[in-house]
Amino acid sequence: MGLIDLFIFRSSSRMRRILQNTYFALPMHESCFVGSRRSFASARIGLSNPRDKNIKTLDVTSLVDTGALHLCIPEHVALQLRLDELYKREVTTADSKKHLVPYMGPLIVTFENRACFSGAMVFGDQVLLGAIPMEDMDVLVSPSQQALIVNPESPNIAMSIAKSAYSEARDADSNGI
Repeated sequence: MGLIDLFIFRSSSRMRRILQNTYFALPMHESCFVGSRRSFASARIGLSNPRDKNIKTLDVTSLVDTGALHLCIPEHVALQLRLDELYKREVTTADSKKHLVPYMGPLIVTFENRACFSGAMVFGDQVLLGAIPMEDMDVLVSPSQQALIVNPESPNIAMSIAKSAYSEARDADSNGI
């Protein structure tokens, strides 16, 4: 039984309901992916360089993958936005191969009425939006629409949680829920 299995087993029934549809970003073996539920879609997003307002926002079609963690962009996008290389990062791709890639930024990512600051790993031939910027913007993949959508529980402004799941479980157990 893994740590998360143990945590869910020991938590209250209310906490299990809360966690039922929650995605966890956990390192698993040699690659990183989100929980056991993985969704794909494509979406039109904006990418801009906050350090240079003279560069127009790029409107791009992005693969949205809840199993990827980070924003990934092709080299031509990094060049168009004139991003700075911050450092190198080793990344493991879905085929379990390791690559040393530039991590560039900063970027502003926009989708509908949401935005976030991010860095991006530069590799591949298309933009890939992963779970971290998605969480920051409070957007999700609708399985029925196979599309990126604004969280329907917070349609007007992005919501964030600054409380850990452990705190929720502890509070639920202490209240006898």
